[in-house]
Amino acid sequence: MKSEDDSVDLPGQSGALSQHMNDMGALGKIVLALVPHPPRPPHPSRASHSKAGRSLKAAVPTALLLLGIVAAAMVWLPFYGFVVAAFMTLAVWELTGAWMLKGVDIPFVPVVLAVWMMAGFSYVTNVAYALAASLIWVVLIVMWCTIPPRHGRRDIWPSLLIVAWVGIGGSCAVSLVSFAQARWLIACLVLLPVASDTGGWALGVLCGKHKMAPKISPGKTWEGFAGSLLLTVVVASVMSIYVDSLNLPAGVLVGVLATLAAVGGDLLESKVKRYLGVKDLGSVFPGHGGAMDRVDSILLWAPCVMVLGYVLSRVA
Repeated sequence: MKSEDDSVDLPGQSGALSQHMNDMGALGKIVLALVPHPPRPPHPSRASHSKAGRSLKAAVPTALLLLGIVAAAMVWLPFYGFVVAAFMTLAVWELTGAWMLKGVDIPFVPVVLAVWMMAGFSYVTNVAYALAASLIWVVLIVMWCTIPPRHGRRDIWPSLLIVAWVGIGGSCAVSLVSFAQARWLIACLVLLPVASDTGGWALGVLCGKHKMAPKISPGKTWEGFAGSLLLTVVVASVMSIYVDSLNLPAGVLVGVLATLAAVGGDLLESKVKRYLGVKDLGSVFPGHGGAMDRVDSILLWAPCVMVLGYVLSRVA
């Protein structure tokens, strides 16, 4: 018997188109799944009601898988570029779908091509060339947004926000491969936001009482922020041992900056989600939400790590 979940109907898409794709069977459903669409609320039976705020049974294996992918990218640096490009694509895809909730039609293809081009220029040259090249696509996106869509409306500013948010952060992340300390910098890019997230989650669950930004992210507490700061500083201090140009005070400073960037990136995404009225921007990673829920801190931290790479290259 066919259940009601066997058909796919995407908000913001033509009902006739959705019906036609569903009539095509599995192929049509795959096509519809690949088209940007608004995030669906979590299924009641799958929602986590634990104090941890997430399903640890799903979150832990997903985290280990993602860390394994990062480890593989550090071993073979060309793979790192593909990983960053994949996450940038997923991030644009999720944000494009989420803005449909406000009736805004983001030009997905031009925007994703813009962030790809920025990442590509950053990989083969540097971020300055990536930013200069992005201006061409900004003009094209502005022109595209003047064309009336079949559904919803086109708005220039959300499109440019996505290009700046995902494109600049992703380009800075890609640029790390050009430094002599590339593998250490990539580890710094990933592990310090992970430490911030883990420390904040753990101490927030154990003793979080004083709300940090209740109107933006009700779950964040100052106790959680202290946990983020503590664990990130410890991890950064340990990592500083493996770089001759860094001493312990410098490692502590890196940990503080990483915490501020990670928490700031998380709050920025929470602000966008609050405006759009969604809990998560996606659900591609079980127990973690979407790609943006994993890279929000990294996107804001990446420019800082790139600057750190330049500093290390000067003092080495």
